[in-house]
This record gives sequence, C-alpha cells and structure tokens, in this order.
Amino acid sequence: MHDRGFCWLCLVFSLVQLTFEKVIKKEKFYAVLDMQIYTSIASTFVCIIGLFMSEELKNLKGKMEGV
Repeated sequence: MHDRGFCWLCLVFSLVQLTFEKVIKKEKFYAVLDMQIYTSIASTFVCIIGLFMSEELKNLKGKMEGV
C-alpha cells in the first residue's frame, strides 16, 4: 500500500518539475505559488467530484454528528 502512494508522489513531483521546465520556464517564487494554488484547486475539485460520485455526501452529516 505504501509503495503505491510513494510511486504516485514521485510521479506528481516529476510532473511538477517537468511543468516548471517546459511550460512555465522559470522557477520564481510567484510561479511556485501559482503552481501550488492551481494544484490545490484541481485536487479540491477531484475530491468534491469523488464525493458526489460515491454518494458519501448523503451519509456525511450523520458521520459529522457522530451517528
């Protein structure tokens, strides 16, 4: 289980580095900040879509109240 997570993390880091080298072509502070923000926004949308698709949203209120 941990090996797959490590592989995904390495893939993400490699893709971020490739993006900086080929697309952004600069490694300034604001470019890094923009990349972090865009990555966070994208992952938030993926999590929300996954929440709706798995229908866990219906049970979320009960889980939050401890029922």
